[in-house]
Amino acid sequence: MTSRGFTLIELMIVVAIIAVLAAIAIPAYQRYVARSQLTAALADIMGGKSPFEAELIAESVSTTDPLRIGLRASSARCGIIEIDSDPDGFIRCANIFGSPLISGRQLTLQRSPDGSWVCNVNLADSDLLPSGCVAATGPRGPPTPFCDRLPLAPHHWSCKDMNAQPAPNLAGITGIARRLVLDGVLAEADARRALDEAPKSKQPVLRWLLDRRAVSTAAVAAANSVEFGIPLLEIGAYDLARAPLKAVSEELVNKHGVLPLYKRGNRLFLAISDPTNTRAIEEVQFAAGATVEPVLVDEEQLRKAIDRAFTAAEAFDAGSDDDGLAALDSEAGDDDGNLKEAGNDAKGDDTPVVKFVNKMLIDAIKRGASDLHFEPYETDFRVRFRMDGVLRTVSRAPVKLAQRITARLKVMSGLDIAERRLPQDGRIKLNLSKTKQMDFRVSTCPTLFGEKTVLRILDGSAAKMGIDKLGYEEHQKQLYLDALEKPYGMILVTGPTGSGKTVSLYTGLNILNTDERNISTAEDPVEIRVPGINQVQMNVKKGMTFAAALRSFLRQDPDVVMVGEIRDLETAEIAIKAAQTGHLVLSTLHTNDAPQTVARLMNMGIAPYNITSSVTLIIAQRLARRLHDCKRKLRIPQAALVAEGFKPEECEGGLDVYEAVGCTDCNSGYKGRVGIYQVMPMTEEIQKIILEGGNALDIGRVCAREGIGDLRRSAINKVKAGLISLAEMNRVTKD
Repeated sequence: MTSRGFTLIELMIVVAIIAVLAAIAIPAYQRYVARSQLTAALADIMGGKSPFEAELIAESVSTTDPLRIGLRASSARCGIIEIDSDPDGFIRCANIFGSPLISGRQLTLQRSPDGSWVCNVNLADSDLLPSGCVAATGPRGPPTPFCDRLPLAPHHWSCKDMNAQPAPNLAGITGIARRLVLDGVLAEADARRALDEAPKSKQPVLRWLLDRRAVSTAAVAAANSVEFGIPLLEIGAYDLARAPLKAVSEELVNKHGVLPLYKRGNRLFLAISDPTNTRAIEEVQFAAGATVEPVLVDEEQLRKAIDRAFTAAEAFDAGSDDDGLAALDSEAGDDDGNLKEAGNDAKGDDTPVVKFVNKMLIDAIKRGASDLHFEPYETDFRVRFRMDGVLRTVSRAPVKLAQRITARLKVMSGLDIAERRLPQDGRIKLNLSKTKQMDFRVSTCPTLFGEKTVLRILDGSAAKMGIDKLGYEEHQKQLYLDALEKPYGMILVTGPTGSGKTVSLYTGLNILNTDERNISTAEDPVEIRVPGINQVQMNVKKGMTFAAALRSFLRQDPDVVMVGEIRDLETAEIAIKAAQTGHLVLSTLHTNDAPQTVARLMNMGIAPYNITSSVTLIIAQRLARRLHDCKRKLRIPQAALVAEGFKPEECEGGLDVYEAVGCTDCNSGYKGRVGIYQVMPMTEEIQKIILEGGNALDIGRVCAREGIGDLRRSAINKVKAGLISLAEMNRVTKD
């Protein structure tokens, strides 16, 4: 057998095969490297290393080219996201598209010339375009990197409808007036009039238009963002406590109507409303000694934000300025030798710690907080407020101040400042004026790095606002009122801690509180003090339990009895006996819904016939954050709504719902809370199921047949009414 060399054709085939393999392998390898870099950057983000606050989470990374990644962003307002190649995985947001990112949105990732990743929202997704639009125009040119940690406002899109009117005649219309006409927010005639009249009155065109309300400040800000390529900020969603106010003098801020927002290295992000005011940028840049990055803000919003920022700063300076805390920090220690000094310091009237604590208490009241958390950690001391059911950080202090701040709170609440190893409970009375006083319930708990102190604001006015303001649907409210009118029976309110059970009970008690009735309550603790009601504080150590209080009440000729919570069989049996012997009893249980309340009573050992003969009404409830007036309408397709529990017939063709936006008044898109209720009367069918030994599922099926909606149905009705968002519905009712 003789060997021979490769023919030219064979060599060409081999080379071709190698070329094909290389063409496949090299891009695959490049995609692998790129995907690895992207995954690493996103890992940094998820690990909290990135300063960007928009909860960006990688859910999937595919191998397609260009890369696609599923993102979830709870508060992002960015339509373009640039993942920089900085070692810390720093994220920048660029120009804005029409919708905030939502769960499941697909973004296309592409390499920009400088080697960084740029994510562009795919406009082929029809749900990103407004209804009726066949085209959309946005900022021209490459995206301008921006945002650091700033929440960006939704961009104003200019849409061309299939049946649109002829384009306006723009001849002679220049500058920002031209952009406003193109955006459809300014009439052509008004634009021409402004260009003619403004010079005569020696006014800028925009000022002339704004003074005559021919256009809104919001529309001007959106137009300027497009015209000048400057990012637009929704300043109401920005935490002004982070603003570096000391970087620019208040005089300079008021002179030009600007506000420093955030400083990163040698870059200072500056809120402006007029991008043509280059003098302001130059003067701030000179005064701050930093490169100014302008950020556009609605003029009206910016004016309010400046007032709020400096008002808060003055209050803080008067109470506990940074210098004062720093000076105290240098003196503070965490050894036992300084404990007595800390206690004496906390008793003063004008020390930085006293002013700091007083400021926190007053701020919490002003901001409508329900709880304050003072938390020591290894490296700092954090203060958080629970507002509308959600905890938010409002201040931080050096960790060495923890002992003195805690000592001050203990002194105010009458606790032992020397006892740091055991939990303690107390109460603070804060005099707001000669006629108004606010109470705080205080609880301390030893932690690894010191004592954590939690204060609950006991606001009696919450129980006096009336049943109409609680959020009951009309038929639910009537069921509650009917049960209150009965001379005997038991009304149970259920739900987790913080779901508003106490307010619901006291609303009922206020309705019943007349001179003709003897009302007694057993509470642990007494949170709301009401004239005309005999309120008893529980003291288990002294033998004053719920059961003991109930026995005493039954010898006191009561008409109405309220028990803070049914915790055990003994209390349940006495309460049921009272309801069966001519008394109206109100109480609470910790269960998830109304049917489970019946199951809980049976599990305690209460006989089914005692439940059916005593319980007249069960109310299960949650509290959801109420949307502020700045809410934005959003069209959701029918399939998505049906998946969330909507009935097909109530969302045919899709449904307009609302989502949170955020403004200077609300800061988060929400303001206040509204109740979500399941109100279950003890009907004959439900009584029959209970007597037959049915469980919670059986009772739930009967409720569905009888039209008694569950918590989810109540939340859906609130969404349809525009009171809450879909996200809030899922937060409070989705198991």
